[in-house]
Amino acid sequence: MGYNYKQIAESVVKCIGGQKNIKSVQHCATRLRLIVVDKEKIDEKGMGDIEGVKGTFFTAGQFQIIFGTGHVNRVYEEVTKLGINETTESEAKEAKMDGKNRLQKAIRTFGDVFVPVIPALVATGLFLV
Repeated sequence: MGYNYKQIAESVVKCIGGQKNIKSVQHCATRLRLIVVDKEKIDEKGMGDIEGVKGTFFTAGQFQIIFGTGHVNRVYEEVTKLGINETTESEAKEAKMDGKNRLQKAIRTFGDVFVPVIPALVATGLFLV
């Protein structure tokens, strides 16, 4: 199946609400991840009509579009050619905290600090045994 990735990228940007509604973009193995200015401007119904889109959802401050392995890379390349910046590490962290209260932010920060230490604690426990 031959996809027109440039046309798909243009349709994605249009359904998101235009370039001005997109702060930045990144991708993982199967999904295009967009940090948006106003999630109310997103046309999710229109997004579902775009060729190659297998699903969408909003989580951790990012609107994620499922394209599948291989396809997402090509769509990402075309989206960045349209002048949309790649998401930085600090933008991703900021998006995760967006809309959370103080307690939720504290718990998230606590988890970010201690989760990487867990393997070392487990290994130390195994050595002691």
